[in-house]
Amino acid sequence: MGRELTIALEIQKQRGRDKFPVVPLAVDDTRLGVLEQFFDGQPLYVPVSSRAGGVVEALTAIFAALGTELPAYRAPAPPAAQRPLDDLILELSHPDFNTAGGKRRARAEAKLVYRPADPQRRRVESDPFVVTAPLGAIELNELRWYLEEYAVWPGGYVDQRARKVEQDLAAWGEALYQHAVPSGSPRDVLAGWSKPDGQPARRFSVQVDGRLPAGTDPAQCNLAREAATALLALPWELLRDGGRFLFQGNGAVRVRRRLPNTRDLEVAVVRPPIRVLLVTARPEDEACRYLDHRASAEPLVRAMENLPGLVELDLLQTAHLPSPGRPAAGAPTRRPAVPRGPL
Repeated sequence: MGRELTIALEIQKQRGRDKFPVVPLAVDDTRLGVLEQFFDGQPLYVPVSSRAGGVVEALTAIFAALGTELPAYRAPAPPAAQRPLDDLILELSHPDFNTAGGKRRARAEAKLVYRPADPQRRRVESDPFVVTAPLGAIELNELRWYLEEYAVWPGGYVDQRARKVEQDLAAWGEALYQHAVPSGSPRDVLAGWSKPDGQPARRFSVQVDGRLPAGTDPAQCNLAREAATALLALPWELLRDGGRFLFQGNGAVRVRRRLPNTRDLEVAVVRPPIRVLLVTARPEDEACRYLDHRASAEPLVRAMENLPGLVELDLLQTAHLPSPGRPAAGAPTRRPAVPRGPL
């Protein structure tokens, strides 16, 4: 294929792009990074499905890429039907810190609330109890290192440290579960939420209210806000009931973090076109590894191409901060969101 493509591009140079267009067809989401060595940058291509009728469905896009037809509007797929949602809410209030035993752990007054998906059923709430963060700065730093640094540069002498973190994940998840759903009244609330697979979707919400009564000492208010942030930052996604992590398998549980809403805000009415300014960064610092700006830009542009007439996309050329000897960023270049074939 490489030899065929080389010959085709040579002919294109002789005849011109308009008279001899070369458009790759990507079968079943084939990654096209390998073609950059033949083209000047990311080539224009058309996605094609190998299923029955896939080529026929792509003909309009192929003709548009060849310039023989105008691009046609592609209606977005209808949204999937929303499943009913059972919500288990851990409501935390009056946060502060517990310093017993020489450890500084965030804690708060807690109440567990079950909000059924069926509107005919009443919500159930537990008696108040106290939640103290089972994980401290050391555990959270190990988790941060494992997710953010080890994944970038794995292997070598740090493997042993990574295996230790992986072994601790289950213990951390079970500790979070025990503190969020202790024995007694909270377990009675949990009984209505814990249902077999196939029932309404489940969500675990953590809502932290760090507000204190008016007139409270400012230092105490700052401490409460710090504790609220620490409670929200706990890795609630690791919740484990002793058998499995709740976010895994069929009927996986979604996790949501919430803050109290103090104002009734009207829903903003957005009239088309929606204006999007796309700015991509490519650092030139030798201490920073190469960042492929297309990793985020291409999916966005591809999504915008499915909304012709509804979106106005501006690409900011030479997007950089002004510096000595370098002018400021250039003016945006407007691109219509009408597709000429995917980028």
